Amino acid sequence: MFEAVAAILSGVIVGTITAALGGGGSILCVPLLIYFVGIGDTHLAIGTSAAAITAILLLSFFARARAGHVRWDLAKWFGGFGLAGVCAGAIAAQQVPGDQLLILLGGLMLYIGVRSIIPRSCETHHAAGKTSHPKLALCGTAVGLVSGFFGISAGFLIVPALRRVARIAMSSAIGTSLAVASVFALATSVTYTLHGSVDFRLAAATTAGGGLGAAFGIFLDRHLASKPRTLEVLFGVSVFIAGAVICLKQISRLIG
Repeated sequence: MFEAVAAILSGVIVGTITAALGGGGSILCVPLLIYFVGIGDTHLAIGTSAAAITAILLLSFFARARAGHVRWDLAKWFGGFGLAGVCAGAIAAQQVPGDQLLILLGGLMLYIGVRSIIPRSCETHHAAGKTSHPKLALCGTAVGLVSGFFGISAGFLIVPALRRVARIAMSSAIGTSLAVASVFALATSVTYTLHGSVDFRLAAATTAGGGLGAAFGIFLDRHLASKPRTLEVLFGVSVFIAGAVICLKQISRLIG
């Protein structure tokens, strides 16, 4: 019973962040499933997370799609080429011991946390013009590798990549990111399912919480539109702390 409740609460957190920022919540899902819900196997936690994230992303994506925030032409190139990277990354991760995967994930979380907290120089986005499809394909493949390897949607990478390469508005970047991330998460989930590394009971509970979180995240996005950095900084702090905890736990375990 506790596992199910903890999974629902984890889903609320992940869904809120994902809907508000267009991604990013999935990187907290794996540590939440391991340290809060109590899944002892890292690969099982990643697979279960991917299954839950797929549904949570779709819930957030439908809301953005109805609002017309998805650039399907960009999603096709970025997501299409990224699928190969996702599958390759997920297969490679299966060969890495769980403890090592957690340390690598913790390091990635520290990096993401710092990037989210530290203000970046304002980017100048020109009017929509011809987009470099080869660059989109290259970025999609690289992000797909990261997504598949760690079992995350990688929205925190997709949004800035789309903004930089395609020079689109933030609302379109978030909507398109959710479309691409949904495909990435689904591919990762299928790969882990084939390896028998998904707990569908806990994935369903996490998804249920994610639906509530997604609704709250959209509410926050609308009401904090004038303060876009607020959610990003809060997200960065939470990810950095979680990454530090993971690294310290795993390092102490290896030393001890």
